[in-house]
Amino acid sequence: MNTEDHNSNINHDRYRYLPILSLVLLIALAALTLKIYRQRPPKNLRQKLASFQLTLQLIPEYYENIDEDQLFEAAMKGVVDILDDPYSSYFSPEQLKQSDIAAEGEFGGVGIHAAPSNGNALIVRVIANGPGDAAGLKQGDIITEADGDLAETIGFQKLISIIRGRPDTPVDLTIKSPETGEEKEVTIVRELIDVAPVERKILNNNTALLEFKGFNKRSVEALKKELHYLSEEAQINALILDLRDNPGGLLNTAVEIADMFLPDGRIVALEYAGKEPRKEEFFASEDILLPTEIPMAIIVNERSASAAELLSGALQSYGRAKIIGTNTVGKGSVDSIFSLPDGSGLGLKIAHYIVGDDMRIEGVGIEPDIVIGEMPELSEMPDWDERKKWLKKYEEMRELQENHALEYLEQEIGGDEHEKNDQQKN
Repeated sequence: MNTEDHNSNINHDRYRYLPILSLVLLIALAALTLKIYRQRPPKNLRQKLASFQLTLQLIPEYYENIDEDQLFEAAMKGVVDILDDPYSSYFSPEQLKQSDIAAEGEFGGVGIHAAPSNGNALIVRVIANGPGDAAGLKQGDIITEADGDLAETIGFQKLISIIRGRPDTPVDLTIKSPETGEEKEVTIVRELIDVAPVERKILNNNTALLEFKGFNKRSVEALKKELHYLSEEAQINALILDLRDNPGGLLNTAVEIADMFLPDGRIVALEYAGKEPRKEEFFASEDILLPTEIPMAIIVNERSASAAELLSGALQSYGRAKIIGTNTVGKGSVDSIFSLPDGSGLGLKIAHYIVGDDMRIEGVGIEPDIVIGEMPELSEMPDWDERKKWLKKYEEMRELQENHALEYLEQEIGGDEHEKNDQQKN
């Protein structure tokens, strides 16, 4: 074969595949075009988005002290408000950052514990030497406004999220004195509040009490260390988990903690809403960290919510722990925060959960096995003297609940000892 014939064959082979390649590229381009078209908003939605964009541009031209960022945030809050769901919310970029920080177990705040009170927030406790203490906040003071947002309008949970923020940044609070009824405005610079996930106390009869502050990313490792110490070194006779005033936290954290106590069984089932409903289940492994022979009690109250309800409900469902206290909040839903392109976020309810064997708590809560420590609503006490009585009773009821938990566990320990002695005699 000469060189010209050889080159001719090579060129022929090369161009023989061009029609096929062209067809493949054409099909790929058509598929991509179809995908883009399908993802493109429908015409009526595009018109609405264009109208919204024009609105954001027009208003600042004719109204002073209003900019596009303010309008956008107000519009996003309005979109969420129409859902009529207290657990769905819009997060500004700064609030979203703080939410992420809080999930890690630390956040900027003013150093107070508060409770809902007639649409406002009643300061139940002021942390000594914290920024709130330095600013003169006192137990019994009422927070009616934070950074210009009225508590009665935005609700208790949103108010608390505003009070929290980046350390070394100011927050403006309106404080109402319950004694005089007068209001004053204070500006407090937030400080880093490093919340220990678990605090331990050893009570009578070698019974341990573990107070849970929240369900964040640090909680699992902190509890593992505590349980190792309590079972291996302290060799406790019984355990109390204190979930009072616990607002909840991360779902996965609650599941992992429940798994430390349950040898088997379903911990929780999630029923997802939306266009494609589905169900997801989480089961206990056999790797428990506290022997089942050690009796348990869990103390809850009317401010125990979400992940705290999941944990207490799962252990109650299988008889692993006795629940003592008052009925819980009844938040049996899973929220997810979706990040938006501008750095803000949208928190939406995406699922409901079934706790343990078959316990639905949404709007119902966890009913304790032993009901003790019920408190009257703060809104029923308009004057300061009544509120002081409420605060005193609040502390008394906490002590009463702990005492009942101890009494129950002492009976369980005593019963076990009697059973052991009977077996030895036989």
